[in-house]
Formats: sequence, structure tokens, C-alpha cells
Amino acid sequence: MQEKEKESILKKIIQNRFFRFSIKIILIKTISTLTKL
Repeated sequence: MQEKEKESILKKIIQNRFFRFSIKIILIKTISTLTKL
């Protein structure tokens, strides 16, 4: 039971990091396109 809980927490952390990373990429892309205009 505890092992599965640890695994789920790890997965959540990994997903959260990937989510933030994708948001950063999207922000950078939008800013760059905005400055080009």
C-alpha cells in the first residue's frame, strides 16, 4: 500500500515538472512571436 502511494506521489511530481516545463516553452514561444509582431 505505501509503496503504491509513493509511486503515485512520484508520478504526480514528474507530471507537475513536465507541466511547468511545457508552460515555460509555451510562454517563451508566445513572447517571441509577440515581439516579432
